[in-house]
Amino acid sequence: MRNTKESGNPLGERTTSSEPLLVYPYQTHNIHSRSLVLGRKNCIPPTSINTGANGLQRLDAVVRAAEKHGIKLIIPFVNNWSDYGGIPAYNTYFNTTSTTWFTNTAAQAQYRKYIKAVVSRYKTSEAIFAWELGNEPRCQGCVTSVITNWAKGNIDFGTFHLYPISWGITTDHAAWGKAWFANHGDICAKVGKPCLAEEFGATTNKTGILPIWQRQALDHPAIGGDMYWQYALDLETLLDQTLIDIVSWLCYHTLHLYVRALLRYGVETCLINYPIIKLID
Repeated sequence: MRNTKESGNPLGERTTSSEPLLVYPYQTHNIHSRSLVLGRKNCIPPTSINTGANGLQRLDAVVRAAEKHGIKLIIPFVNNWSDYGGIPAYNTYFNTTSTTWFTNTAAQAQYRKYIKAVVSRYKTSEAIFAWELGNEPRCQGCVTSVITNWAKGNIDFGTFHLYPISWGITTDHAAWGKAWFANHGDICAKVGKPCLAEEFGATTNKTGILPIWQRQALDHPAIGGDMYWQYALDLETLLDQTLIDIVSWLCYHTLHLYVRALLRYGVETCLINYPIIKLID
């Protein structure tokens, strides 16, 4: 994960009152995002970057909206999965697999070309919080050296995801996830990098699980922030892990931010400015 600001580490200082990183899907952009990377097959050459109305101009609209409303964005350069194109879109053009994509010269050249196009286009935008090299990159067949080469010193912070129910974990999900948060925070502390709990979700008992994980994120000094997946008013396919109602918003977002404010500014100040904090145990 690379932060856009060179002046300092984005999560290195424990900041409990920072603006939330809201996650909103922009559907029409997602529909056409395959063409953002490679263009459409038999239409735009696979080495071209689609900067047209159904290409990067859709991302332009997202960035402008984020700037207008004070939302910070993490821009991923590729997805491991077929959602929105991802590595499978590259595989279509370069005859690669989920493993060989990581070392294929032509595919990597196009990947870097896309990164250059996106970064140069938005590098001055105040809406960009960070660039993400890839969402959930997993190279199951790669030799160790391929993966260790990703560990660059100028990467500002790391991320981790957590979906124990979807992963088939059958033990206490709240406790299992709390340990997952703590273990990853410990690793980040060991290497001297802050980390972000970038995605996490549960398909059942959300109110009994997610606040425990959020509290662990608050308590661990190496975890600089957390973002549950996901909040949206409208999605193409509603997933069980999607939080869309106002009760969920108050529980997982509003109250969580009040706790962050409480930890930073103290009880008296927060009780005056945030009376709802009285509801928190």
